[in-house]
Amino acid sequence: MTPLDGAQAIADFLAKKLKGYVPMDDATKGNGLTIRTGFLPRTTSAAAKKSGCPAIVVRPLDVTDELDGGSTMHVAILVQTYSGDLDMGHLELYHLLEFIRQALLSERIIGGVVSLELPLKTTIPAEQAFPVWLGGIEATYTIGQSQGILDALFEK
Repeated sequence: MTPLDGAQAIADFLAKKLKGYVPMDDATKGNGLTIRTGFLPRTTSAAAKKSGCPAIVVRPLDVTDELDGGSTMHVAILVQTYSGDLDMGHLELYHLLEFIRQALLSERIIGGVVSLELPLKTTIPAEQAFPVWLGGIEATYTIGQSQGILDALFEK
């Protein structure tokens, strides 16, 4: 199991749990919800930022392999929403983060391949890229330790 495989299992799980999610802001209601691993595409225009919201990105941050054969993967689950409302625009970000948090806590083993280790940590930075709202959840998952990948890739 690679870290990206583990991240994809988490992304697939969230896509299943959040199927049918409808964005709250009228400007993004027709967009649906984008869920992917790695990074979002770079955007340079306000229209592109709006069309890419709401989005969830599952990104492996680091992996620790132990001698006993266990491996852990630290993951960032990043959320991006869009709202031009200065007073209440943050609400969708908080709602989506809570839906994700509850989903992760409800099934601590995902796809039989990654196992959640508590704690989960949700962070919403004070500085926001208005009208885009950003937040995230940090999690640690136990993943299987790959054996022999290099041998298979670089057979002589």
